[in-house]
Amino acid sequence: MTYTKNLGLTAIIGAFAFGAVACGDDDDPTPTTGAGGSTTTTTTTSGMGGETASNTIADIAAGNDDLQTLVAAATEAGLLDTLADPDVELTVFAPTDAAFEQALTDLGLTADQLLGNQALLTAILRYHIVAGEVPSSAITGPGFAQTDGGYTLFYNATDTVELNGGADTTTDGGADVTTPDIDADNGIVHIIDRVLLPPDILDLARYAIESNNAQLGELATALDAENLTGLFDVDLLTDDLSTVTEYTVFAPTDEAFPDTPPAQPALSTILTYHVVTGAVDSGSIPAVTGPSAAEASFTDGGTTRSYNLSLLFDTSNGVKINGGSGDGATELGADVAVADLRAVNGYVHVIDGTLLPLNVAQVALAGGFSTLVDAVTASAPIPSALTGLPNDVSVLDALSQPTLAPLSVFAPTNDAFVTAFPGGLPTGNGADATILGVLGLHVIPGALPVRAQDLPGDTATTVSPLAGSDLSFDTAATPPSVTVTNGGTTAGIVITDVGATNGIVHVIDGVLLEGT
Repeated sequence: MTYTKNLGLTAIIGAFAFGAVACGDDDDPTPTTGAGGSTTTTTTTSGMGGETASNTIADIAAGNDDLQTLVAAATEAGLLDTLADPDVELTVFAPTDAAFEQALTDLGLTADQLLGNQALLTAILRYHIVAGEVPSSAITGPGFAQTDGGYTLFYNATDTVELNGGADTTTDGGADVTTPDIDADNGIVHIIDRVLLPPDILDLARYAIESNNAQLGELATALDAENLTGLFDVDLLTDDLSTVTEYTVFAPTDEAFPDTPPAQPALSTILTYHVVTGAVDSGSIPAVTGPSAAEASFTDGGTTRSYNLSLLFDTSNGVKINGGSGDGATELGADVAVADLRAVNGYVHVIDGTLLPLNVAQVALAGGFSTLVDAVTASAPIPSALTGLPNDVSVLDALSQPTLAPLSVFAPTNDAFVTAFPGGLPTGNGADATILGVLGLHVIPGALPVRAQDLPGDTATTVSPLAGSDLSFDTAATPPSVTVTNGGTTAGIVITDVGATNGIVHVIDGVLLEGT
């Protein structure tokens, strides 16, 4: 991943993978230090029949007077066998009995209520387990790991190892390692002074801030100001984690977040433009485009049509959104700098820019429709008689300004232009008018946007474009197709409903041309 801006991110321990540090086992006595500093010893000796006494994580917990609540909880959750398995390698952050007592107070639960809520209990305990053996010496700065339950745990190393911001974090959720590096046959135990709770998206952002992994404070403040925090809040005590509504947030850092957001669109629209419904990890991000949670709506004659504003993705090298942050020509997008921070209700991907919803012209710029952009640039202006504006306007201005909204545009791919014009776009005297005539066939003006569901299903029903012959549609074809009715060309509609602030773009695999 190429970093094009100073993110304000601390270095993620990229070379450090949990499980990469192996701890050797031998037959020497293994000292086990309790939370109060006392030391016990589990001796590995050969017994009858050659059996060897074990010193697993489960054994260490059972033999430590300060970890008895952990043993009871792991037993109730069915995790004790995992902690006793000699064939696994685990790192366990083990809360003391006092830590559990504090957690019960914080949660307003009794021990019986916690032990009786197996789903919550299991989620909490699995959040304390990571795969592999990680001594405290391997944690030299900020970083994060995926726990056994899949949720992200943040850590940092100051005077001690701090988890999710440490025990003195400004709000609940953090813990300090008080006794590190208790060696086990199947991993390492670090005793901690608080119980860690699986984070929702809001807590995840807070933990990232307080552990110096990423500065997301301005985003959190803006969400709160726009009353959007309720989207991402989960109550561990009452919500079923298997059915909570999930989201994916592309989260700009404080440096990337604008000090003064633009007046238009509204801040709430900008914020929801960074949100995708559903839990989408970096490997599942669409290769081309996907809908955000932000919407645009248009009303005419009592009829309202709404659609989601789209994000444009490029996953060929990392994840770039709306052209990426390195695109100096448009400066519309951002790169994902830190991916796959997992919460109980979705993912957070940290990005190095703030995303603003795109208009139709910007969709062409950021979406890589370079030949279409060349055609728009080379075209003659659109006469005022076609737009109703006082003056002729360039095609680029027409596709950009909201006064002509909503537009419905059929955007040919670069390959489509190569097929239609093997020698390149027309040049010479009158070429700009010729190009305008071609482009006019690709735009449907109107008071309402033409979504995919609004395309005529009857091939006999036609639609008038901005200029030229009418268009007919075959929505039963694969892919659906659009045809110029006077014997002109047909193109397949390969991507539908790319939502922009001033209209909708449908991507087509051919250029629409009049019949000859």
